[in-house]
Amino acid sequence: MDWDSKKERLKGQVMLTAYALLGNEILAWVLSCLVMVLYPGTQRWWFVAFGALTMPATMRWLRFDAKKAYETAASRQFLGFDGIPPRVISIANDCPGRWLVLLHIQMHPELRWRER
Repeated sequence: MDWDSKKERLKGQVMLTAYALLGNEILAWVLSCLVMVLYPGTQRWWFVAFGALTMPATMRWLRFDAKKAYETAASRQFLGFDGIPPRVISIANDCPGRWLVLLHIQMHPELRWRER
């Protein structure tokens, strides 16, 4: 089976979207609980609009956090590199924000080492 960087990048984008959707769902649920207590007559479509408007911001925020986690992990030597240009060959188990580092690498498959 061949490794396809386009598929890997698409998989990273799907994961980013899934995380952002989950975060937005939780945020919208909390907001709806609070608003329904304070203003019981509020229509539900406001929460759908809120989720739709905040989704791009949540994705941008997650993308920024993933990049920052990757840079921090690289500078603190939680990542193992090999080759020229350097490619990630390992991630320490105790790496803080490991899932964000993995997300960043998945969205940027050119950072990952692979056998040819």
